[in-house]
Amino acid sequence: MVGEFEHTGKMESGVSAKWNLWVAWAALWFPAMAAASYEWRHGEYYSYGWMVPAAALMLLWMRWRDFAEPDRLPKAKWVAAGVAGFVGFAVVMRVLGQVDPMWRLPMWGLGLAALVASHGLVGWCYGWGASLKLGWISLLLFSALPWPSVMERAIVGNFTDAVIAAVAELSLLFGRPVEVVGDRLFLNGEAVEVAAGCSGMRSFQTFLMAAWFFAELRRFGRAKGVVLVAFACLVAFVVNVIRTLALVDVRFSSGQESFDRMHDWLGVAAFVVSGYLFFAFSNWLDRELKEKRVSVVRMFEDGAVSMDGGANDAEDGK
Repeated sequence: MVGEFEHTGKMESGVSAKWNLWVAWAALWFPAMAAASYEWRHGEYYSYGWMVPAAALMLLWMRWRDFAEPDRLPKAKWVAAGVAGFVGFAVVMRVLGQVDPMWRLPMWGLGLAALVASHGLVGWCYGWGASLKLGWISLLLFSALPWPSVMERAIVGNFTDAVIAAVAELSLLFGRPVEVVGDRLFLNGEAVEVAAGCSGMRSFQTFLMAAWFFAELRRFGRAKGVVLVAFACLVAFVVNVIRTLALVDVRFSSGQESFDRMHDWLGVAAFVVSGYLFFAFSNWLDRELKEKRVSVVRMFEDGAVSMDGGANDAEDGK
């Protein structure tokens, strides 16, 4: 059975080898996603994680259709050893995770194991070039894993400080000389607290996930993918600064009641505006890429026509 599978790309049941590899690739990521689901339910920034597995499976299926049957497959004994090692490691990580479901290290251990195993499998069967083509999907899956606690605190703290600093400068520019004390803005004895929930971290995480998704959906190369990620971070920050500035103006102009009433509405509006800008920019990048491809194709076609014309002229001269 194994020998036929290795040479024909078909198992005895007639199932395509490449689709068995697709199932294996997806299964390798299941333990990490299952471990992260606790944070999706209870974490402050990761509720979007529920969308990631389905989105990744869709993108993986779209990418996998382009693959031919694999050139080679690992021997059965190596598959058995790999499965035993991966399952054993996953069980240990899950047991450690049950001690404290909020502990991020076991989740990242499972994620890194899935990354190495899944790309190693594709690299063995199709070559490392094919493995690299799945990079955006792996980054999308990693975006569903919560940051390690130390990194999360640093990112949230830096985002919050940056938002406060920007809002304070803009308020001064618009005639409101607010004073910054910690995470609070003071004006005439009244204070507005810019909590971590207003830092833009949730928007940053969501649009980072969206950047990996659209980079794969549009089949962007590394350069355009990096540009898209940078734009996503910029939009999340700028729109959140504008939202916080508006909330500060409402608080100092109309009081706490108006501030509470507008808080959620402005949050929804900021997310919608950010989403529109991000989607429009990804479309622009995609259109520019397609136009370049078309121009290259036309250039080669024109060159081929010129060569044919030159050959015909030469024949006529003879």
